[in-house]
Amino acid sequence: MNSEDLNKISLSLSKRAESNDDEHLARTFVSVGNIPTLLSNNDSAIIFGRRGTGKTHLLSFINKTIQDSGSVVISIDMRTIGSSSGLYADSSIPLPERATRLLRDTANAVYDRIIESYTNPGTQKYGIDIVKAIDKLADAAAEVKVEGQVNNEIQAITSLNDEANFGIGIKLKAAPQLDLNLEDKLVTTESQTTKRAVTGRAIARINFGSLSASVSNIVANMPNKRLWLLLDEWSEVPIDLQPYLADMIRRGFLSVRGVTAKFAAIEHRSSFRKVSDDGLMSVGIELGADVSTSLNLDDYMVFENDPHAASEFFSEMLFRHMKASADKDGVEFDLKNRAELVNSMFTQKDAFDEFVKASEGVPRDAINILSKCALKANKDKISTPTVRDSARNWFMSSKHNDVSSRNSAYKLLEWIVQEVIKGRRARGFLLNVKSRDSLIDFLFDNRVIHLIKRSISSKEEPGEKFNAFTLDYGCYVELVNSSAAPRGLFEAIEEEANGANKFIDVPQTDYRSIRRAVLNLDEFYSKNLTV
Repeated sequence: MNSEDLNKISLSLSKRAESNDDEHLARTFVSVGNIPTLLSNNDSAIIFGRRGTGKTHLLSFINKTIQDSGSVVISIDMRTIGSSSGLYADSSIPLPERATRLLRDTANAVYDRIIESYTNPGTQKYGIDIVKAIDKLADAAAEVKVEGQVNNEIQAITSLNDEANFGIGIKLKAAPQLDLNLEDKLVTTESQTTKRAVTGRAIARINFGSLSASVSNIVANMPNKRLWLLLDEWSEVPIDLQPYLADMIRRGFLSVRGVTAKFAAIEHRSSFRKVSDDGLMSVGIELGADVSTSLNLDDYMVFENDPHAASEFFSEMLFRHMKASADKDGVEFDLKNRAELVNSMFTQKDAFDEFVKASEGVPRDAINILSKCALKANKDKISTPTVRDSARNWFMSSKHNDVSSRNSAYKLLEWIVQEVIKGRRARGFLLNVKSRDSLIDFLFDNRVIHLIKRSISSKEEPGEKFNAFTLDYGCYVELVNSSAAPRGLFEAIEEEANGANKFIDVPQTDYRSIRRAVLNLDEFYSKNLTV
């Protein structure tokens, strides 16, 4: 295939996993290490990762794999729970009521999905026992209790009606005859009414015992005696309600032998457990106990951590996506593997490596950048300047606009660019693991800074632990050919042979060999007191 044909296919690639069916997602899925094997076992797990890192795609692959094994999978997008998107976040409604509504709606969603799994054409038919168990699940999720008193009031009503009739009749015969008729009726009507007065209010509630019992009966009658729950977009649930929803899932579902749950969430926007101030009581799911496995997709596919692994992943991802898209559109695709694809699409391997760097380990960003590259290259192969220009356009049209919507976050990003890139000639910086900053979380969530290593040491502050971040490729790509271009990820302690400062991309042992890397957020806030 020539480069023009490949560029046309690139423009048709889907940007979001939820817009494709499970069959397509299974074909385009690329394994990262042993993650699929780890997540396909019967242990419950939490998958962390920012938007675009492939959480939904991974859950869809697990869904298809488990269904093919004969087990029942219930997949729920938490954005679709409830009839009103703002209901659960309405602070005017008391927290217990909002939480109970959310729990009921989620339990009802599970009920609906189970019903769908048994009514879809071609699915196995089940006996009356499981139908009864499903009905009990609906009952457990629909329980209503009246708080207050119920008073019955009986009221008797008696009415009297006096009716009088008077008539005159004249008969004409041989001799006239006069008849008089007088009738008096007394009609008595009695009626009785009953009024029911309720003092209090009807409230919904979840009986965890009934819920768990009904789920247990359902699982006992299922194929393989196992039920899988896949809960996507967990972080869309208001964070103050998340521990209560997690507690219902723990008590009502995970307490049942044969139930497995997989959650997809954004780490700093998730709260699976709430502990009382004295530490004696907790609500929710305890990571490591109730859920044995949790992993973070942001820790994988970063070019600086393993350039070879990152290049392999993205080349295989492009090959599978483009082949699946070509097959779907009836276009002949005669390339046999990812190596042929890279050679046919890019002018040289360095251009492809630049593309992987620009993607910053985020598959969604990679596909969007590739689309812009294909549009710009047109009939030609994709070159390094094309990658850089396309990555800058993607950054400005997407990420930059998102960050600009929050002025304080935009100020912080500008300050980091000045401090790190222009001031230190580096791309990376360290933040103390104890630092919890909402603006940093916002920049990370919008993929303008990227976490590349957790809990590392620095010679600048012995005994402290830091997280290593790097600025997004789009933040500095326009500086690459200027005197302000970053020289590496970090500035090294040792100098080069000519006495100049040495820069490194990946420290060989630990991060104590770097200097001037710790970012002091207090300095930023002291200059921006209104933030």
